[in-house]
Amino acid sequence: MNKDGNVTRLTYLADEFDDFSLSGYVWSPDGTNIAMWLSAVPNAYSDLPSKYSGVFRLAIFNVPTKQLTSYCVPGFNELAKIVWSPDGQQLLVSAWNMEKSNKTVNPIRTIYDTVLVDLSKGYAVKIADETVPIGWLNDK
Repeated sequence: MNKDGNVTRLTYLADEFDDFSLSGYVWSPDGTNIAMWLSAVPNAYSDLPSKYSGVFRLAIFNVPTKQLTSYCVPGFNELAKIVWSPDGQQLLVSAWNMEKSNKTVNPIRTIYDTVLVDLSKGYAVKIADETVPIGWLNDK
């Protein structure tokens, strides 16, 4: 809904997935992208791989193009942080480290690693183990 109260449908996720859940969405500073955690089960008509079913993964929705891109970075619903850079070209996310989380003595403890996602260059890379981003420092 825009500031004038007009409603616009942005996604057609129900056309691609039998079941899906969105969590922890955050708008980019420039308002062109929405980063979110998406858990989805593709339907029979979808060309999306079923191996991504049921686990929250980082997805970026580009509002002008209506394109949804999955970066296949595992999250843990709204508990996993998403922090945008001031220019909206990069973000830091707390990626769920499934391997380490399953090996801990405390079964409730979830271990995160910090991942940098660069939208302009189209990559995601882990930059720190067992950390959670809380903000973005700007040099200005």
